[in-house]
Amino acid sequence: MLAELKLRWDKTLSGYGDALLLATGFERLIQHYQEPHRYYHNLTHIDACLTQLEQIENQLDDPLSLALAIWFHDVIYDPRKSNNEEASADLAGAYLTQCGCAQEIIAKVRHLILLTQHPSQPVTKDEEILIDVDLSILGAEPKVYDQYELAIRQEYQHVPSVLYKIGRKKLLRSFLARPQIYLSASFYCEREQIARANLQRAIDNL
Repeated sequence: MLAELKLRWDKTLSGYGDALLLATGFERLIQHYQEPHRYYHNLTHIDACLTQLEQIENQLDDPLSLALAIWFHDVIYDPRKSNNEEASADLAGAYLTQCGCAQEIIAKVRHLILLTQHPSQPVTKDEEILIDVDLSILGAEPKVYDQYELAIRQEYQHVPSVLYKIGRKKLLRSFLARPQIYLSASFYCEREQIARANLQRAIDNL
């Protein structure tokens, strides 16, 4: 997977920065995404998000900014903290500035990363697709979704069981309470009902 991700990284940032800067940037991301406390928010998640984004690239107005946002949106992840998105956006901004990206692109990438905080209020079609891609696991087939629930519990193993169940149920119910979990037409048609069934089953099992 690493070799394929490196090819994707180089393709995404083609024309920005030199080979050394791209290589060191990729290595830095890999180090973050391979941290031992990550059971879900890791390279597998990034690979899955990029794959889905590539499949609907023709629907995007700004595929570059969305791809960069996917790469960086979980680069800083500490389940004990609440500022992960802000820290990830800061890291992305600093690195993309080094690469010589336009300030308009950097600002958009930062904005997109901050939108992956939940709940958020996406406005544009690209923003909706980003949120749907990030939440696509909710509408995965049941066995895959159940593994996701186990992985999230491992990331929050520092939280006592009783408190975890209370907090997790509250979060899952907040998704179920939304008029739509998925905002883009393609995700809604393909995953909405599966996601609702997965969420209800997870609540029942807690």
